[in-house]
Amino acid sequence: GDTPNIKDGRAVRIRPNENSDTYEPDQWIIYPGLDGKKPVGPKGMDPGVWLMPIIITEIVDPDMGTNAPDVDYAKVPRFIEIYVPDESFGDEPIEDDLKLVLFHGDSEDPSFVRHVSLKGFEIPGDRFIVVCNDAALTRYGTKCDITKTELFDLREEKFGCDRAAIVHGNANSYSIVDMYGLIGGDCADNMHDFTEGRGVRLSNSTFPEPTWNYYNWEVVKGATPDDSDPDVWPAEDEGPCDPNDAIITEVAVPQNDKDNLRFVEILFTDCAGRRIKDDVKVGRSDIPSGDDVLDLIDFLVPTDGYVVICSDANAANTEYGSGTCDEESPVAENEGTNPVAIVDGPFDVDDPPDIIDVFGFPNDGGGDTPNIKDGRAVRIRPNENSDTY
Repeated sequence: GDTPNIKDGRAVRIRPNENSDTYEPDQWIIYPGLDGKKPVGPKGMDPGVWLMPIIITEIVDPDMGTNAPDVDYAKVPRFIEIYVPDESFGDEPIEDDLKLVLFHGDSEDPSFVRHVSLKGFEIPGDRFIVVCNDAALTRYGTKCDITKTELFDLREEKFGCDRAAIVHGNANSYSIVDMYGLIGGDCADNMHDFTEGRGVRLSNSTFPEPTWNYYNWEVVKGATPDDSDPDVWPAEDEGPCDPNDAIITEVAVPQNDKDNLRFVEILFTDCAGRRIKDDVKVGRSDIPSGDDVLDLIDFLVPTDGYVVICSDANAANTEYGSGTCDEESPVAENEGTNPVAIVDGPFDVDDPPDIIDVFGFPNDGGGDTPNIKDGRAVRIRPNENSDTY
């Protein structure tokens, strides 16, 4: 009954370890896992070898502050940072046939034309291996351990849409040890797109994952070369933020001729300055659908924690001050008697989502929801959120 369920996955003993006449859970990595590890398919299996743990911790394609057509990609400091979690491997050469590769476009397989062979490389004492292009070597100096310029520069503007992987084997037969990004599919609106930015692994994710788990990464857009520090793993990123403390602080339907200054204000305390990874939605009316629902998954919450959703961002920014609105959405187009709810999951009549916080009465036709036409509803401070009004 207590044996881990490895259906659609595998159990891998952490190397090095010794045998035991009792099961030692701490010696094993379980896929899929209760901690969010994804299922593993055949490409994530490696029969016949016992590989050392090794992971990708950062991939960088920084914002140089210039227009894309004018960018000289030879001057963009790009790098991929790799880490060996187990300190017993420090100062030892890599014995396994490991390679750092890129997946291009919608390809289901990596390119081995340009790769970085890790076999034989002596792992530094800090166990970070930083693979750079020439521009990164110039900028970061001795923090770069391996220089492989063609891996980065020849991809030009497409590098930020590539996926990176550590694989074992070669083009004829390989297994994925650790993965950044979703294999296949278009880059547009993809969660792994780090163009003019960086992807950083959260420091609570120290096990190899052959299937990319977005919840264990932060993808930061607009990151400059100064924002990246190779050879260092940011300790402040301890895991995905928890949006369940979200609280609606104001719903406004102010009196004006055009009815274009309406807004909803929400405070996310734990997610301040971070991306929401859960299926959080904001809905207006009793059974919201279509434009009356705003999906906040992958939304980067401002550092102050407040998310202001406006009916007309241009009008509101002109009236209330530049940068007031974080999102423009029909969710804010309150008629005065519409309830507003923050939920975890889709709005489904047959299977209602869990309500994180709510203004008004969304389950009774909104009849008892206060009429705030030509006014506003302001939450008294301090208060906590509630799944009922």
